Amino acid sequence: METLKRPQSPCLLVVVVVIVCISAHPFHRSRYHARPPRRQPAAQTASLSDHCTSPRSTAASPPHGRVARWLASYNRELLHVRQTQAAQSWEVLTGSTDTFPYPHRLSAAAVAEWQERRVQEARCFSKWNVTAEQRRMLHLITRGPRYTRKQARSLRSLVGEMRRQYSNATLTRGGVTLHGEGDVTHLMRTCRDPGVLAWAWQAWHDTLGPSARPLFTRAVSVMNSAARRGGYSDMGDAWRGELELGCEARAAVARLYIQVAPLYRLLHAVARDALQRQYGTHLVQHNKPLPVHLSGDLWGQDWSSLLDLLLPRTAPTQHAVSALPRTAAAMVKAAQRVFQDLGFPKLPYQVVTHAWLGGSGEGGGPGGCHPSALDMFTPGDYRVVVCPGRGGSSAGRETVHELGHVHYFHAYRHQLPLLRDAPNAALHETIGDVVHLTTLAPPCLRRAHALPTHHLTGDALRNLLQEALTKLPRLAFAAALDTWRWDAFQGKVSPEEYNESFWRRRASYQGVAPPAPRPALGFDPAGKYHVAENIPYVRYLVAVVAQYQVHRGLCEAALGRPLPIPPHECPAAAIRTAVPLLREVMAAGASITWREAMGTLTRKTKDLDATPLLQYFAPLTRWLEHRVRQGNLTLGW
Repeated sequence: METLKRPQSPCLLVVVVVIVCISAHPFHRSRYHARPPRRQPAAQTASLSDHCTSPRSTAASPPHGRVARWLASYNRELLHVRQTQAAQSWEVLTGSTDTFPYPHRLSAAAVAEWQERRVQEARCFSKWNVTAEQRRMLHLITRGPRYTRKQARSLRSLVGEMRRQYSNATLTRGGVTLHGEGDVTHLMRTCRDPGVLAWAWQAWHDTLGPSARPLFTRAVSVMNSAARRGGYSDMGDAWRGELELGCEARAAVARLYIQVAPLYRLLHAVARDALQRQYGTHLVQHNKPLPVHLSGDLWGQDWSSLLDLLLPRTAPTQHAVSALPRTAAAMVKAAQRVFQDLGFPKLPYQVVTHAWLGGSGEGGGPGGCHPSALDMFTPGDYRVVVCPGRGGSSAGRETVHELGHVHYFHAYRHQLPLLRDAPNAALHETIGDVVHLTTLAPPCLRRAHALPTHHLTGDALRNLLQEALTKLPRLAFAAALDTWRWDAFQGKVSPEEYNESFWRRRASYQGVAPPAPRPALGFDPAGKYHVAENIPYVRYLVAVVAQYQVHRGLCEAALGRPLPIPPHECPAAAIRTAVPLLREVMAAGASITWREAMGTLTRKTKDLDATPLLQYFAPLTRWLEHRVRQGNLTLGW
């Protein structure tokens, strides 16, 4: 998922981000449409200001009581803003206007002005002796960038134009026309003609890059100014702050990549060998980066479509969600059965009735389809956009991922509006993927306290390989993309160097290269949805690592520590007994920190650690090492 998700829950959910349309979480994509929060009467505002300067407690009115009243007022206003933004987001996603309940429009400038006033008040209250819950809420309100009216209007205009260009991108060759991301990604997954793939890849990036570079450059300046007003060194610093990884977030990302790099290099070598056998040594060389247009993915971040090249299918395999039907309601129902089998509650019926089949069949906004989930901030109303055109297994996985967001929405629905989110964006991305991992356990072991096996069956190997091809390239791409953006925010690379530095970073982290030399003044990052939408991406690296920590924690909660079976064989029946622990953390929403959530779920560590990921893939690692030795393959690029 990857997810346009909810007015995206966000974690820069600092409401500032939500309101400025750069939400750090894919679900908080603010559209700035709403009835303006009602201004407080002048006398009331003055009273709050007076309280700020006189935090003396009395028996009748202790400081935390005044803060409680202020927070109640803030949450009422915030609820209305989020309801309206969610409705507008749904309109943009689907092109549907018949469910839009709020005719009034709220400009980005008006939201910024409201947020600026509220942040100033909250920062004043932060100095008081308040309760732990109040301090958490004041922290969520005050973190993140702070936009002036002019900056908010400017950023909304810049991001809106990048979004429009991305959504309307169309490629034509002969009598074939590709409409938007959906058509292009489908072609990249299914086509094996290297000439066609090279054309589609280059045409996509050449269409979007040149016009987006000046927009991105200006957006960087605006965001950095707002970030500094919020107390950050630059916007990358603000994005990292949302993850709650501490002061060394950048070092943590580097450490995680280094942990996973040996396994990634093994997978890269075996994938490169398979592509060389498919396309020849003139296109794929044994010691060079992998040609990104041959990876089966427009961005080289998901190699799962190469599975049959690495491991040719010899017999039909079982997959819990690989054969999902092609209507939105049926796809959501099939994915929901996976959750219910694990003991998750039944979702409100509106989730099925409002499900939207993007791209074709049921309409949809321009630019094809991007899987999405939105919390409409109205009781029982959660929306999902599903995309069948990506293929059965991929579509099934994505639908489960999006329902993970919906179950998170539903779990914390009782929280105050400010706390209706995950502790950070990465944890929101984790839930559906943890559930998906339970569908990959061998069917014969889906019972509690299953005995360990010492033989990696064909189905188990295939599932592990497909999981690695899906997750590991994404981790590497996320590291490359956002460390590059962080450098752009810091001014370490000039706009004239954007493209060259971007490909150096991708070669370093991913080991991929473009099909032909790229223009120095191009802007290939614009070919990624999350750049056009201004959404941080390193959350997906964190989510890839965290999901295996959470999965192992749930297995250990059910079966004991140390695990009596390999992690990839942990049966769904065991996970089911630990789901209440997971739902307890989900229900807490943003009232707890990221470290508190991880500590509860893993019962071992509050820090990110890729060791559970490596343990999960240990049998695959041995298989990959055997393939490397057998073929005398080169590691690295």
